[in-house]
Amino acid sequence: LMLMQGGHLLQSQQISGNTISAADKIFVNSYFLDIKTPLSSAFEIADAFNLGSQESGVQVSATTEVLLSPDFTQPPAAADAIRINGRDIDLTASSSLDDTILKINAQLSSSGIIASADSDGKLALESKLGYDIIIEQDSGDFLQTGTGTTTFHGKLSFQSEGAIQIGSALAGQADKESALAKIGLSDSGG
Repeated sequence: LMLMQGGHLLQSQQISGNTISAADKIFVNSYFLDIKTPLSSAFEIADAFNLGSQESGVQVSATTEVLLSPDFTQPPAAADAIRINGRDIDLTASSSLDDTILKINAQLSSSGIIASADSDGKLALESKLGYDIIIEQDSGDFLQTGTGTTTFHGKLSFQSEGAIQIGSALAGQADKESALAKIGLSDSGG
């Protein structure tokens, strides 16, 4: 299985979050990813592709975005009830979207996760580098992701002045499809 894009941009769907390794035999324009340790975030995968960008002629960027609808009638009961990427976010007194955004950005902006409001008034969390966004809620459902841990994975953008050919050199068709699905690609191009 090989995906070909004659243009200059190929966008993936959300990556699966399943780790990719050298055993997946993923390549771009004849450059095989040189993977030493398993990769799972869009950031890590983009970095692996970019190590060969001079040879492949392809630059890869990653971003992770999630839209949430906080339930202001159910604020968290404890200051440490919500964690985003491992950092406690005290939203116990959060009564508005603006207040929620300020509190999240006070804790996460240094980590590359930025909170904002989208045009529909939803809470948008974004990692412009493609890091996973991991939300943990101990109780309640203020962020509407459920109790427990929810992980949001990123997408990849492949850019080149020429053709972009991405594939897997695995033997079986199903194995090739599975390898490409890990990076958010399918035979329909995304």
